[in-house]
Amino acid sequence: MPPSRSIAVASRLQPSYQAIAISRNPAVLQELTRQGFSAIRLVFTNKENMAQCKWEVEKLTGGHVDTLTNKA
Repeated sequence: MPPSRSIAVASRLQPSYQAIAISRNPAVLQELTRQGFSAIRLVFTNKENMAQCKWEVEKLTGGHVDTLTNKA
């Protein structure tokens, strides 16, 4: 899904959900952050980064996630 489509999907969820974008692409994350979304970088081949991402999601959500969507 191109970044613009990802942003469109997140925008539709934003009014009623806390949407957190997780991507390895800094440009996509920067654009989402610019538009007011929470955005976290995740590199699956980096264990330290994975732990940091988990911590950031827990911090933003209080440890509770209702829905997870993957567009891999």
